[in-house]
Amino acid sequence: LPAAAIPDRWHVMDALPRNVNGKIDRKRLEALTLPDTHGELPAASALEQQIMVAWHQVLGRMPEGVGAHFFDLGGKSLQAIQVTHLLGRALDREVPVSALFRYPTVAALARALSGPVAHRPPPEARGHAFAPMLNIQAGAHPALFCLHPAEGLSWCYLGLARHLPDTAIVGVQATDTASAPPVHFDDIVADYARRIRRQQPDGPYRLLGWSLGGALAQAIAVRLQAEGSVVDLVAAMDGYPAEAFAHWREPTLLDALIALLSVNGQIDADDPEAVYRRLLRAGSPLSALGREGLEAMGARALHGMRLFRASRTPRFEGDLLLFHAGRREAVAPTPEAWQAYVSGRVEGIELDCNHFGMSDPRPMRIIGETLAQRFAALSANAHVRGGGANRARLVGALQDRHSSGPYRATAGHRRGGGLPAERRGPSHHAARFAGRRWRDAGRMSAPARPPEGRALSLGEDVAQRQEGRMPSAPARPPEGRALSLGEDVA
Repeated sequence: LPAAAIPDRWHVMDALPRNVNGKIDRKRLEALTLPDTHGELPAASALEQQIMVAWHQVLGRMPEGVGAHFFDLGGKSLQAIQVTHLLGRALDREVPVSALFRYPTVAALARALSGPVAHRPPPEARGHAFAPMLNIQAGAHPALFCLHPAEGLSWCYLGLARHLPDTAIVGVQATDTASAPPVHFDDIVADYARRIRRQQPDGPYRLLGWSLGGALAQAIAVRLQAEGSVVDLVAAMDGYPAEAFAHWREPTLLDALIALLSVNGQIDADDPEAVYRRLLRAGSPLSALGREGLEAMGARALHGMRLFRASRTPRFEGDLLLFHAGRREAVAPTPEAWQAYVSGRVEGIELDCNHFGMSDPRPMRIIGETLAQRFAALSANAHVRGGGANRARLVGALQDRHSSGPYRATAGHRRGGGLPAERRGPSHHAARFAGRRWRDAGRMSAPARPPEGRALSLGEDVAQRQEGRMPSAPARPPEGRALSLGEDVA
């Protein structure tokens, strides 16, 4: 059924209520649509309580605990559709009906929904979903370059497109498992910097990275700066410098494979074999790689994680924008870990999610909207700087072409104004030239008319003024009265 045809609430009644005249009592029916007071919820996590409330709204019964079974409480297929619809709206994510059949208890469904949203490339990306440079969206430059997290894929950034509709978005991926693996983390950084330059030869550059991708974005920014390029935005999504993990255990193959499994929207597995089985199931976007391809991807992901841990973080000259997970483990790094590696400010924006949920729709909406605001501000600043540069070029050109003269330049609406004689010069003439009137001792002057069919050049204009070959101009108006437009033209 379409969403609009699914009732928000269900009430089982023996008969419709009627008034004294025998007609259906609509007021009593309307009262049934008021929010239910379901009393105190059983002890459960916030997500489990949300599931219980949804079940109660649909079934009319509050589950007694997290072990309650949806179908034992009277749930049917139609109620399952209604529950998943309510949960999808509450969690701001897609909840398939099949999830309720696969995980019919409160606790099991909560575990399934606590995982990240699955990342699936759009149909138009078929054939190049594993390309080293994934063109997520065409648009205006400068592009946003998104650095892959540990699993090596940039599919997690697909949700940004709806929030940055006019921006080119390119994902940098570690999908080339056939070539020799890099020896140092700096080798990865140098390779990605070359790829980005090939995609966009000139700056400014804008970089975003999640998890390990955050460290990649910062290191690539340092390299691009060292090569003379401008980097006007570096952002990380719950990613931190290598030094922040100095006391963590070494990453294992299972860690790397769970990063791959998160593409499927799952993050729980007991051993590598269990991960491979899930990734090879029908419907998995990674099943096309086959067992051999998955093993190569897992090995390359683990190699990259180990190179990162052994690396030393360079210092970036500028600010860093950090989106960090609000639901974090006690041992997780904090935003302060970045401060030693940036010369500017570390701006932290906390999101209501855990590390694996950073690319879920709700956090991604905040990330996308924040980036859209930053890009608008950067574009506005670039426009202002560009105007200043144009004015400076005009001043320089006039300084080169003309020596200083005796003329005084003032704004057209200011009578008798101007700079003292000792401060007049070519820079002053150039700065006031466009849109200003040139006055000599308080009288308006204009250059002689050039020969028929030829405009007077700027050099001839200034030369004629310096030689005094200027036609007379109307006298100054009486004190306190400005020239009218007609007098000015005359």
